[in-house]
Amino acid sequence: MIPSIVAGGLILLGLLLAIQALRAKAPSALDETPHAPSDWRAIVAISVGLWLQILLFESAGFIIASALLFFCVAYAFGSRRYLRDAAIAIVLAVIVYVGFSYGLDLQLPPGVFEGIF
Repeated sequence: MIPSIVAGGLILLGLLLAIQALRAKAPSALDETPHAPSDWRAIVAISVGLWLQILLFESAGFIIASALLFFCVAYAFGSRRYLRDAAIAIVLAVIVYVGFSYGLDLQLPPGVFEGIF
């Protein structure tokens, strides 16, 4: 049931994006604006978060790996409220873990929290 709903939503969004692309006017050479320089610190922070997610997913578990990824992405987007970001990351990771494990009956690796959840 859920996969069908997700698939239907993706098809609908794809159709809406295709319609939007067909209606958009073609850009001209005069419309070009200079590109902003890349923020390499943000790219590195998100890359570190993704690598931590890959490396820690099985051993530390979904909650820790996902909380670290959220924290790295929040840092990359400019947040410097570390304690708040860590708290939100942990709460969101636990909610997603519980939702997937018990709501959808999909087992994510518990890691160090095995036996607790």
